[in-house]
Formats: sequence, C-alpha cells, structure tokens
Amino acid sequence: MVRKMAQDIIDDLLHRLTAALPQAVPLAPRLEADLRARWGGTDRVYIRRSASTPGLRTAALGQALRQQLNQGVPMRDACAALHIARASGYRLIGPKK
Repeated sequence: MVRKMAQDIIDDLLHRLTAALPQAVPLAPRLEADLRARWGGTDRVYIRRSASTPGLRTAALGQALRQQLNQGVPMRDACAALHIARASGYRLIGPKK
C-alpha cells in the first residue's frame, strides 16, 4: 500500500488519528483549525529533538527563556513555565552586557 505523503505534520497527525479512531473524523476539522491557530506561523518548537545532540536542549531552553523575557514575562514566571530553576534560567541567559 502506497500512502500519499502529508503536506505537513498537522495533516499527518490528523490522518493517523482518523485512521486509528474513525469516530474522530467529525472532530478533525475543528482540531485542525485549533492547532493551526495556535501553532501556525510561530517560532515555537513542537518537536522535541533527541537529547543525544549535546547542547541542543540548553540552546532551545535559552532561546525560549529569552523570548519570554523579551515579551515582559518576569524571570520567575518564565522559568516556571519552562520547568527550570531560576538559577538555571540565569545561567542560560548569561551575564548582563
């Protein structure tokens, strides 16, 4: 059986969901709209890469933390949202310049 390649990850996930759970077919359009509204056109990382690449998680956390801080989120709240200690947050962003 040759399966047509999905255009993007959301199409692929919805295809797999409806194939596994036929009762989810009526929910798929609403779910797709919600997912695209939340994730479309953003710089969010929604696929966690393997931890085998050294420094990748640290770089991603540092970028996510800086992004939140630039949006005016207090350090305490930004670190809590990323599930890291505040001390780790300060180490990730480095010294003030």
